[in-house]
Amino acid sequence: GTQVPEGYLILANTSGTFTSPTDGITYSDDSNLADGSGRANILYSASDSYTFSGLNSGTPYYFKIYSYNGSGTERNYKTDGTVPSTDGTTLSGGGSLLAGDIAIVGFNMDNPDEFAFVPLVDLPSGTQIKFTDNGWTAAGAFRANEGIVTFTASALIPKGTVKVFNSDSPSSEFVKSGSFDFSTSGDQLLAYTGIEATPYFLYAVNSEANGWQSDATTSNTSALPTGLINGSTAVALDEIDNAIYNGPINLLPADFLLSVSNKSNWTGSDATRQTMPSGVFPLPVELTTFLAKVVNSKVLLSWETETEVSNYGFAVERKAIQTASWMNIGFINGAGNSNSNKKYEFIDFDLQPGKYSYRLKQIDIDGSYTYSFEINVEIIPPVAHTLNQNYPNPFNPSTKISWESPVSSRQTLKVYDVLGNEVAILVDEYKPAGNYEVEFSTKGGSASGGDASHLSSGIYFYRLQSGNYVETKKMILLR
Repeated sequence: GTQVPEGYLILANTSGTFTSPTDGITYSDDSNLADGSGRANILYSASDSYTFSGLNSGTPYYFKIYSYNGSGTERNYKTDGTVPSTDGTTLSGGGSLLAGDIAIVGFNMDNPDEFAFVPLVDLPSGTQIKFTDNGWTAAGAFRANEGIVTFTASALIPKGTVKVFNSDSPSSEFVKSGSFDFSTSGDQLLAYTGIEATPYFLYAVNSEANGWQSDATTSNTSALPTGLINGSTAVALDEIDNAIYNGPINLLPADFLLSVSNKSNWTGSDATRQTMPSGVFPLPVELTTFLAKVVNSKVLLSWETETEVSNYGFAVERKAIQTASWMNIGFINGAGNSNSNKKYEFIDFDLQPGKYSYRLKQIDIDGSYTYSFEINVEIIPPVAHTLNQNYPNPFNPSTKISWESPVSSRQTLKVYDVLGNEVAILVDEYKPAGNYEVEFSTKGGSASGGDASHLSSGIYFYRLQSGNYVETKKMILLR
């Protein structure tokens, strides 16, 4: 009978000082903490974790979590009592990029030196990636006497965004140091984070010969960098001066990485410079989570995508497990084209006890579609009559009253003042066994509740009768 919140508002900052949210306001999401603050709205049915981006190294961050019920101007935050909070300090140095989080997609070794790379994850502002033409030795160290180009993200860089370095006209995000100078008789380009003594490699290209060398014995040879896999997070081309990736780009990040790492998907020339790609590589709809949570007689669905291309939207489909036919119960518009995380929610109301399956039909703008995997839920029949305390209480402008009935019967839910006068009828009808909820609002009646607009501040009682079961509870209206 315990009522759960509809969701949570997470506030984050670097100061540790918070202002409580104001009822009736829905705050927009801001997951990037590069400016020192952020916030996120999380449905109760969603994942129990959330990721903020743009964190700076060696910096303390503070978080508070406020539960809420209601939506729009009727959203009500719980700010009294104990509000959950936590804090933590990010580590210094290194970063959190992994091998394969970027892919090198082109280079020109004929002057001026030029290369292009694509991040396959979002890069928070301040992210640093180093590129070197130094070879990697069999002993597990860089060969000396060559140079480094350091890329620093000036803002959040969405995954799929092409970044190009040109030695004649480098953008402010690239800084060259040492004698970075491609050889025109084969060379290598290694991408990594961290310091040179203990680098963490992200991706690498070798154009010296068909394969990586056993050791970096000259300036244009290199062993395969530690932690990388040729054909997966590295590519070795035949000796060539200028080359670009020429394979498909409308792929999921993992598939795109494998395609870039396949030498047959590259083209180039010793005599002719190649035009580096630009803009954003479109990535298809990538569904990363699809979750369901049962709350009384409601099913709360939530899902997230990492990337979207030509996504018209999602048709939500349900079927009772004992039946074979699917029913379309709603539609949620997609983001069209996006290389950033998107979150979606849908609530299926007033379900009778039983087992149900849900799936998403993702529809492209051209009408083509694919189905998600299925998830199953069960609405458990009540085992006893229960009338729950209204929430919020005291309330203004609205409150919700829920109850459970283990038997089918005529059910009435009425509101009385302190003198015993009936002031509102919320329910008066035959209902099957199940879980129910109505809203009582000072803004007027609704499809799922009653009208409290004519009532003044004070104490009221709501009374449920279901068969022989009768129970009364008290609530307070504050104007």
